[in-house]
Amino acid sequence: MGEGGATRRLRVLLIGIDAYQGGVPALHGCVNDVDAIQGLLIQRLRVPPEQVQRLAAPRRDGAARPTEVPTQAPTRDAVLAALDRLAGDAVREGDRVLIYYSGHGTQRVVEGAGG
Repeated sequence: MGEGGATRRLRVLLIGIDAYQGGVPALHGCVNDVDAIQGLLIQRLRVPPEQVQRLAAPRRDGAARPTEVPTQAPTRDAVLAALDRLAGDAVREGDRVLIYYSGHGTQRVVEGAGG
């Protein structure tokens, strides 16, 4: 329970990317990671599926991926929109947020105060 007796919600963003474009090597298991986390959250912790957003790009291996949560492609625009939604009205005071990412990583060094 949150302040004033309100129920605290868990808002979840799951991102798993196995299939990449532009010559980036495919990965094996990132979408499986998202499947496992989603299963844990919904089945064991009883997080309602409508509180979970899923962005996933499985490899095209023909394996069916049944899921209780609709899947969107994890494009740059979709990821930014999902983060904007979490930063906006999707999250209320007292809610908890979990962002889980599995895929290739990178970093960029930004020099200077203006970025």
